[in-house]
Amino acid sequence: MVSILDLAPAKKTVTLAKGKTADVRGLSAVDIASLLRKYPEFRSMLGGRGASLNPADLIDKFPVAMAHVIVIGLDGTVTDDEIVAAGKLPVAYQLALLMGIIEETLGGDIDGPFVQKVLALASSVDTGAGGKAPATKSSRASKS
Repeated sequence: MVSILDLAPAKKTVTLAKGKTADVRGLSAVDIASLLRKYPEFRSMLGGRGASLNPADLIDKFPVAMAHVIVIGLDGTVTDDEIVAAGKLPVAYQLALLMGIIEETLGGDIDGPFVQKVLALASSVDTGAGGKAPATKSSRASKS
């Protein structure tokens, strides 16, 4: 029988630039729940009705939230300094890191049935901002 400790999160090596690489991991359900608690306005992106998202929120929160995702995906210690540092990386680095983190989070299934499962799970998380968000409904048919 396999021990849970033997199931270390898979890592993906992301090539950045000038030969630099970084190993990233996918986000766990705990990570996603933590992000949704910290940034409740993003629940609406997952179909939740407990928060609203407007362009000002995107401009204000999106870069910080994505920097936070990068720190988690790099297995860093999530501190304000780490988030600020991730936010100062060149956009090309940020995009490469985020794509690697997304691929590991979703098991390479970026546009398939697993995504729908993740969205349903994330939208059911109690963020403390008015209860649980309802499950999402896909507007597209699954490709499976």
